[in-house]
Amino acid sequence: MADAAGARHIGAECNAAASCHRAGRHRFDDKEGQSMPLAEITMIEGRTEDQKRAVIEKVTQALVEAVGAPIQTVRVVIREVPKTNWGIGGVSAKDLGR
Repeated sequence: MADAAGARHIGAECNAAASCHRAGRHRFDDKEGQSMPLAEITMIEGRTEDQKRAVIEKVTQALVEAVGAPIQTVRVVIREVPKTNWGIGGVSAKDLGR
């Protein structure tokens, strides 16, 4: 069964897409059934739109070159974490002045 994002869910426990994604039991396919590489990048908040655009472009190109995926099948997701929620050595990034 595929969800709106094109994830093909495997197993009865994947009726709820959120729990399925957390469990890592999904595969993204394009219209021809070819696996779509999905890169998830987690960063501390604060990058500019231009910087995030560059990350998307460079990660996409890296996957095209590394695994031979057609560029139109590559997906990149950037998750930004607030500095107060990012810990380094037991201290928040905000408290460290990052």
